[in-house]
Amino acid sequence: MSDRDNPHKRGARGPRVSPPTPWAEHLRKLDPTIVLYDGLDDGLIGGMKHEDGEFSAVYSRKRCLDALRRQGMSMNEAIFHLDTVLPTDDPHPPLMVLDTY
Repeated sequence: MSDRDNPHKRGARGPRVSPPTPWAEHLRKLDPTIVLYDGLDDGLIGGMKHEDGEFSAVYSRKRCLDALRRQGMSMNEAIFHLDTVLPTDDPHPPLMVLDTY
């Protein structure tokens, strides 16, 4: 396949398209008890290992807001959902990176 026909290369066909990253699957293998948010795989950007060996998922706030908006929520509803509905009392809850919008 030439670079021109490869959708993962920048070219006349538009911006570079990255293949999906299987973060959720990878993190589940590392820690089967990890807390992951349903429907926000697009916002998952990695994981963090704690001193006790447990992991927390790391999400991009901007990407999570975008995912919730694509699901039909308004911006205010999406912010409310991230700030109020999703938080958990787990000792190692998912972390949100406050990237700019």
